[in-house]
Amino acid sequence: MTFAGPTPVGSSTITVSYPTGAGPASFSGDRDYRGVYFPDATPLGSAPNIKVFSAGPNVYGRRVNVHNEYPEVIADHESLIAHAFLKLDNSEDYFPGIPADGVVTVRVENVHFNEAVFVDESTFIFHTFWDTNQSDQLHHFYHHEHNLHTLTDPFRDTHEFELAGEFVHHPSPHHVLGDLAPYITITGEGTDTLDILAEIPYSLFRHIHEEGQHVPHGLPAPHGFLEPYHFHLEYIVSTVPEPGTLLLLASVSLITLRRRPSSLARGPR
Repeated sequence: MTFAGPTPVGSSTITVSYPTGAGPASFSGDRDYRGVYFPDATPLGSAPNIKVFSAGPNVYGRRVNVHNEYPEVIADHESLIAHAFLKLDNSEDYFPGIPADGVVTVRVENVHFNEAVFVDESTFIFHTFWDTNQSDQLHHFYHHEHNLHTLTDPFRDTHEFELAGEFVHHPSPHHVLGDLAPYITITGEGTDTLDILAEIPYSLFRHIHEEGQHVPHGLPAPHGFLEPYHFHLEYIVSTVPEPGTLLLLASVSLITLRRRPSSLARGPR
């Protein structure tokens, strides 16, 4: 499939901030979009245990996995963008000193494209991933190594995600739809530059099926639960339609709205 979607240009500034008992901690760095997978992550400034990469378009993310089987989940005028975070040392805390009720703030500033874009919020994912070698040491296994949280409910392409095994329901769901809504702010839509702000409660880094498992000595569990060693944000951007296209879409929508009451009035055939 040939993609003709928006292309990110240059680099963006990524900042991760969180509270500690000694005061706020904040770390920043610039990243371009040549990242493909975990080995491309590099330390985020002087952060004690965070490394980062950004990827785009269409080379990294859970949606890429689905696209391999169901190409329609990324249209040819769309691009998948991802910002990925990993631990430098999986045996250490992600955010040393963060309180249990703390908030992890991720800012991605100046996500610049070669054209004006919109974000399809129904494609936005917050993904967390646990190290199998660590979680296998727990007395009670987690149901799934991956957790997925979305910005909207319904989520676009839910059916394809289920068919591809990204959204799992057995033995129990490992995803929550629409729970990110209070925590994500996207600005700059309709222009060629976006800013993404994620203010994620630290409690959201707890596994959905956390049951108070005993965490063996040496594993990172600052508040009694095993931290993931990876998380990322991903979302689809699309080109902004030309003014004539917008007018046509608006006309079609108006016609559809006008037709709907009359068809209902006729009742069943």
